[in-house]
Amino acid sequence: MRLAAMRVVDVSSFFTPGGGGGIATYYREKARWLPRAGVDCHFVVPGRRRATRRFGGGVLHEVPGLPIPGGAPYRVFADLGHLTRLVAELEPDVVELASHYVLPDLVARAWSGRARPALVGFYHSDYPDTYIAPALGRAPCTLREAALGAAWAWVRRQHARYDATLTGSRQVAAKLAERGVARVAWVGLGIDPDRFRPAGGEREPGPPRLLYVGRLAREKGYPTLLAAMPEIHRRTGAVLDVIGIGRLSGGRGAPPDLPAGAVRELGRATEVEVAHHMARVDALVAPGPFESFSLAAAEAMACGLPVVGADRGGNAELVGASGAGVLFAHADPAALCEAVCGLLSLSPEDLRGLGRRGRDHATAALTWAQVFGRIHYCYRELLA
Repeated sequence: MRLAAMRVVDVSSFFTPGGGGGIATYYREKARWLPRAGVDCHFVVPGRRRATRRFGGGVLHEVPGLPIPGGAPYRVFADLGHLTRLVAELEPDVVELASHYVLPDLVARAWSGRARPALVGFYHSDYPDTYIAPALGRAPCTLREAALGAAWAWVRRQHARYDATLTGSRQVAAKLAERGVARVAWVGLGIDPDRFRPAGGEREPGPPRLLYVGRLAREKGYPTLLAAMPEIHRRTGAVLDVIGIGRLSGGRGAPPDLPAGAVRELGRATEVEVAHHMARVDALVAPGPFESFSLAAAEAMACGLPVVGADRGGNAELVGASGAGVLFAHADPAALCEAVCGLLSLSPEDLRGLGRRGRDHATAALTWAQVFGRIHYCYRELLA
């Protein structure tokens, strides 16, 4: 280990320079906080061409990559030789991987026959329950169990290569431990309480406004929300603003009885724009049952915004810990409708009370300073 500073190299396929998403937010905040603690941060991601540039207080290295079919805006590494050479040449003390499909094998090549750095995996996506289980929802029980068993065996095999597996959710950490994944450590994820904060003054007059932030995909619960909107709109007049892109953009998957204007797709947005929207609506709807943390819910709480969340995963954990919203039975549009209508029937003072609970919880337990304090401690323990 070099004497001047700890060097950490993060590698992920699920990052786009200048783009959004949970990993992009995590990397931006990491490049802001860890250099203050003397950590030399480097990030290796796929891009259009080779490039190196400053990235906050760290350095971003782009390796040529190819677009993932149907996975816009993400890419996969194409120049694998350059990837392995670059990681080795950076001489890291810690390598953290956010993608676990092939990167552990590729990165291992960089230290073939030599002592390697500490290797950390961050479990950002709950692969078996998010993708395998829903795909086999109607399959025979024996086939479903065999496929899930194989998926979890793969997770155990990949994460056995790591000196530590980090998680953003205590629920996910417990699940991984129960499934036999060793050396799991909860570190959490966070929010910027200065950027995400309540707006001053009263909300603009008009119908109730709901907000959804995230990919427009089935695993995010977006079809459940679309299916619930006709009845929500009929009973409350509420309209839904949607920030994000995905396979269900353009109204694909929307029910035919969804009134015109009840859903407004706003496309991509910067963090500043998301915070602006959150400060001016009545509630965030977070219908995804597979979130390993749920940045959208945490950021909404920081803005003093009540959350209607799915009753499992990161959304359930955040709403349950804060008391800043209501939960509904996931994948049930009728239950989602009742939860939203019940929330919107509360008095303005009760809604503000939920918002204050969320803000208090976010600032007390969910700041990036706390998160990276725990992560830095984990790195130091591994190197010790």
